[in-house]
Amino acid sequence: MLSLYRKWEQLHETVDVDGNEVVIVNTLGSQNQTFYSFQCVNPCAACKEVMGNSLCKMRYTYVMMYHRLKNEGPGGTPRWDFVEVPSHCSCELVPANGIDAQCIPH
Repeated sequence: MLSLYRKWEQLHETVDVDGNEVVIVNTLGSQNQTFYSFQCVNPCAACKEVMGNSLCKMRYTYVMMYHRLKNEGPGGTPRWDFVEVPSHCSCELVPANGIDAQCIPH
């Protein structure tokens, strides 16, 4: 069982499908770019009621958003393309003494 919350949110920075860092152009006239996500309440915590060792892990998907490349600075040309957004969480079974790179504090 996963502990998660759902919400509409705005994204400010992420990566595009090619792995480039991007800045989202959130205001388009009178509209704001938002997306809907299910996010883990306690990422990297053990999942409840799951046999074995498990971790609640955030998963991502790609959506079309208006953005500019971060390395071009504020004067960069905005464009429409797919960018990575958090979308849902899942329980991942892991070895008893396994180390997961996503769950190591940076």
